[in-house]
Amino acid sequence: MQTAIPCLLFANGPSQLKLLGGTNTEFAPDIDYYEMIFQPVAKRFNFNFNLNIVRRGYYPKGGGDVRISINPIEQLTAIDLTDFGQIKRFFGRSFIAGNDSIEIANEMAETAK
Repeated sequence: MQTAIPCLLFANGPSQLKLLGGTNTEFAPDIDYYEMIFQPVAKRFNFNFNLNIVRRGYYPKGGGDVRISINPIEQLTAIDLTDFGQIKRFFGRSFIAGNDSIEIANEMAETAK
């Protein structure tokens, strides 16, 4: 996604991506980063993309399915990223996969508090 989206911004027409593999892996941004951080910043640059998490895929098995659609733009809008503003809320998410108990997710959430 990090390399595809900037290229598709200036394509000749709308683009759709079907990305298969890990959505929540080690040593890479989780899909939630793109949904909750990158997408809002992209809107400030005046481009939008739709992101649909069909299925999450976890390390090492993968199996995730993410769909992205993006329309091309003429140019990016310049923005100022030096004023961070005030923190309005702070939250976290905890996921488990396979046969792991929900108690593991609950313990992670309690530890984060």
